[in-house]
Amino acid sequence: MSKKKLLCRLGIASLLIGGGIVTTMALNGFSLNGTRQENYRKKQLNYLKEHEADMIAYIKKEYPKIESVQFDWSTFQVNAISNGWITTSGNKLSLKGKFNNLNNTRLRVEFYLENSEDIPNIKKIKLSDHPEIVTDNVWVPYE
Repeated sequence: MSKKKLLCRLGIASLLIGGGIVTTMALNGFSLNGTRQENYRKKQLNYLKEHEADMIAYIKKEYPKIESVQFDWSTFQVNAISNGWITTSGNKLSLKGKFNNLNNTRLRVEFYLENSEDIPNIKKIKLSDHPEIVTDNVWVPYE
């Protein structure tokens, strides 16, 4: 084996190993600067829990027939907002829930985030769609 082929194979192997390490770190919650992404998620979730009453008040103001809201904290997530191409235009934090203690209901609140690590601002809350309820096996907007 020539020296060029050996160096080429070693270079490719190094790139694959390095890429594997970076990917593993990212999947385990580490960013490239060494900080844990979980800390951001915990802070974001804690903020939402601290402002649960404000979020419920917003929903009740928009939909007066909604008397109570039950958030499903396990549905909390942050996703990039994409324009359908490679670039993103910010991030959205979303949280799903039900209302009026009915299992056949659903709603989702969202917050726009400039960066995925940002803490949401309660003033930027919005409902992604109308709250919905199942009627005759079909999801319909709740009035």
